[in-house]
Amino acid sequence: MSSKRLCWAVILFLGVPNSGMAQDYLFQNFAASDALGQMHQSMRDNMMPSARERPAPQRKSKQRAVSTTYRVSPAVSLRVQRQFTDFVEKTSGRQAGQQVREIFRKRNPVASWVSIVKADGFRSGDVVDAVAAYLILNWMMANGSDNNQQQASAVRQQIRQALSNNPGFSRLGNDERQALAETSMLNFLVQHAAYIDALKRGDKVMIRRLSDAAVARFQNQMNMNLREVKITATGFR
Repeated sequence: MSSKRLCWAVILFLGVPNSGMAQDYLFQNFAASDALGQMHQSMRDNMMPSARERPAPQRKSKQRAVSTTYRVSPAVSLRVQRQFTDFVEKTSGRQAGQQVREIFRKRNPVASWVSIVKADGFRSGDVVDAVAAYLILNWMMANGSDNNQQQASAVRQQIRQALSNNPGFSRLGNDERQALAETSMLNFLVQHAAYIDALKRGDKVMIRRLSDAAVARFQNQMNMNLREVKITATGFR
């Protein structure tokens, strides 16, 4: 995944006093969502070795295709951004919330996200791409490593399979899919900005804090230790 610097420098302070602040918003915002909980289970089952050793369940002959794409609604985008900035303000203060709002006003955050992840073949308009990019970024922070486009494509396919087998996700409507995708993007932007800034400054303490936060986040929410999995040409193993 490209280390292209975001023009979101003002947001970096969010990771300095409290590296876990906005980084856990994805899980907090959807913590009560049955669909996201089931998605975590499906992702874990599709990625972890113990699950891959089990025989694949037989699929029903008439299985309705699950849509992971969405039509963009400006109203949903505004709502997601408002909820995100409200969360920032609640956890880091009024000034932090105002600065993030100003960033969103000056540049579309989805466009910023696309500018970073397009090298890996990700695009907006599909929940799969947003979740895959978010997962890969956290794996990168946890392991201090990088990935290539082939590996990103394989992870993308893993996420698609996980969501396709997910009853909870299949019940999400268009607006809910968009909200999940764009919330993932906002979390990605904050985490990516903080991580790249720490790398450029050689701040080993902050790099370690961000790494540990990524590990704790996925261990707590998905029971997945990101330091025990590898990213390969066939995805996470």
